[in-house]
Amino acid sequence: MGFSNDAAGATELLATSFWTGAATGFAFIAAPIVAHEANDLDLQARITGKSLDRIVKSAYVAGGITIVCAVVQAAQESERGNDALRVLLGIGALVALNRFQTRIVPKMTELQQAMGGSFKSIPADDPNRIAYRALHKQSTQVFGTALLLGIGQLVLRAVRTKDGTTADAFEPSDTT
Repeated sequence: MGFSNDAAGATELLATSFWTGAATGFAFIAAPIVAHEANDLDLQARITGKSLDRIVKSAYVAGGITIVCAVVQAAQESERGNDALRVLLGIGALVALNRFQTRIVPKMTELQQAMGGSFKSIPADDPNRIAYRALHKQSTQVFGTALLLGIGQLVLRAVRTKDGTTADAFEPSDTT
């Protein structure tokens, strides 16, 4: 049990860190740079859409790996609650990402095409532009939810003990 449990834990940590790191890096570093540097809103939308598509596809793979690893570790009875919660958070993150990619993004793309021109040439009160802004807000909320669920997985993984016991940092060690 020891080696397979350790390997599953390390793999889970790496996979979760990979997809949450990619999503966080895009949301807080790349997207703001693109928004600031690319004056063309259509170009911003294309770059963002292509980047997020790749991040979400990577998250499907990495998220699936994290779920399998947490299930493998659930064989250890003392940490089964933690492991089960990480599985549920992982499933929730994948569901949110799937909703983002299959329901929200296609509608945003459809609205952008229906506007028939550059965002800047479409009046702010145009119904398609208003609907697009509403979907953009929804996409941010759904993607952010997935990211928070992934971060929750990392936190729970960090507090999971190796052998099912918790060490008390304030208890003096017996070194005599």
